[in-house]
Amino acid sequence: MDITKVLSETYAVLEKLGERYISLIPKDVFADIEAGRDKTYTPIVDEDKDLDKQGLSKEAIALIFSLKRDYMCDTQEEKDGITAIMEANDEKLKAMFANAKSTMQLLRMFKENK
Repeated sequence: MDITKVLSETYAVLEKLGERYISLIPKDVFADIEAGRDKTYTPIVDEDKDLDKQGLSKEAIALIFSLKRDYMCDTQEEKDGITAIMEANDEKLKAMFANAKSTMQLLRMFKENK
């Protein structure tokens, strides 16, 4: 897994979502995503397609879900629903989610598992 590609895909989705959503993410987390991305790789994100139909890596989708869960959910019920979806997917990602209590931990895990 190429962490710079994961971060580029995550960044592209966040940019497409716009400042309203980016502003919900702590500045240091967004700065890590922005600084760590591959600036020569710019994935195309189509607003009319579901996230899983964008050709993004599983890791990028997982990171986006983690950002949503940790910073954009309004209720605990919504957070729990996202966590359940994340845990029901790929076994490697499921193991990462089980051990990651926050987006920052997930970012660190991605970097360690390059």
